[in-house]
Amino acid sequence: MAKKTETFTVGEDVYQITQLGVEQGGDLYHDLLKSVGPTIRKKLGNLQELIQEGDELKTASNVSSFIIEVMENIPKELMREMRAMFKATTNVKVGELFLPLSSGDLFEQKFAGRISAMQSWIITCLRHNFSDFLPSKASAPSSPESQ
Repeated sequence: MAKKTETFTVGEDVYQITQLGVEQGGDLYHDLLKSVGPTIRKKLGNLQELIQEGDELKTASNVSSFIIEVMENIPKELMREMRAMFKATTNVKVGELFLPLSSGDLFEQKFAGRISAMQSWIITCLRHNFSDFLPSKASAPSSPESQ
């Protein structure tokens, strides 16, 4: 199966994101599981119960807390590596064109003063690369449009 490229709308931004290759993606997945696996195992049971109860507001609130807790447990160096990997596989819509997020200072310009937008982009990249990494019914910060 080939690496899949999909278009995602995240807030006001539109991205084309291509999945990582198996070597790079596999290594990242391993590092993520080592750093945030214990948090996920501890919290996932509660989330699954809430999802089954069907309380969407309570579930959304808990999913947001879950995502924040997972993100805060990712070591700074791993977060830097993820940003570098994901910006190399992301194009962002600027006007009518899609430009590589890694070109020039586009990444800096796109996310300067918009850290939460950057976090939403990272979460979107994680979901695109590791669809089984986050709970399947988690409220998504993005909407995929198949490419």
